[in-house]
Amino acid sequence: MAKGRLTKMEKVFCQLYIERNYNGTRAAVEAGYSENNAASIASHMLKKPKIIAEIARLEKEICQAVGLTPELIGGRIELEYLDACKTKRSNAKFKAIDRMISVYKLQQQFGTADSKIEISVIVDED
Repeated sequence: MAKGRLTKMEKVFCQLYIERNYNGTRAAVEAGYSENNAASIASHMLKKPKIIAEIARLEKEICQAVGLTPELIGGRIELEYLDACKTKRSNAKFKAIDRMISVYKLQQQFGTADSKIEISVIVDED
């Protein structure tokens, strides 16, 4: 197998990784890897550039197929963040910020990202 090519099991793993809500262990088991070593196999595979690239390609393909744009997703996450600020739910704010960073990465894949990311953080005064 050529160095840059994915094996059939690696391709299946990538697809299942997305379908199983980014659960690497579950994706590895369902792709046919040993259940005893699934967690370490998934961890190792998710560090491989060719696996990372395939997952990114699949994500982009899915977004384009359903008409999702990074801007649309980002707008929804921004509303979630503002709602979390109003209700003072710190965990929800951090999750929204993490998701904003993921959207920025998606924008990079689509070629629509600015050269920098700008996130305004609202600090609770309590």
